[in-house]
Amino acid sequence: MALTFAIASVAPLSNQPEKIGQHRERIVTITPSGTYTTGGGDTLTAATLGFAKVLYFDAEPTSDFHIPLYDYAASKIKFYETGAAGGSTGAEKNDAGAVGAFRARIVGI
Repeated sequence: MALTFAIASVAPLSNQPEKIGQHRERIVTITPSGTYTTGGGDTLTAATLGFAKVLYFDAEPTSDFHIPLYDYAASKIKFYETGAAGGSTGAEKNDAGAVGAFRARIVGI
């Protein structure tokens, strides 16, 4: 599935990654597409973000209380349940239903 993302209205204000020493970072709003697939349905590659490699991914919970984590080996975003999401706390989200948008700080080279 395709993953859409938008540059957040906070730093960096340009469409280019912000340089921090030898690394670059982006603060983005990510909107997953369609229904989530267990194992990570949406791909988010380093190239999509303007990086050669993703080094660090940190995200807020989604608007519907799922926790996004980045699978560095597969370049996919996986979502995990919170008690508020109605699933088993800590378990990967099952195939049913969509997940909401979230903000993330991503550092790369």
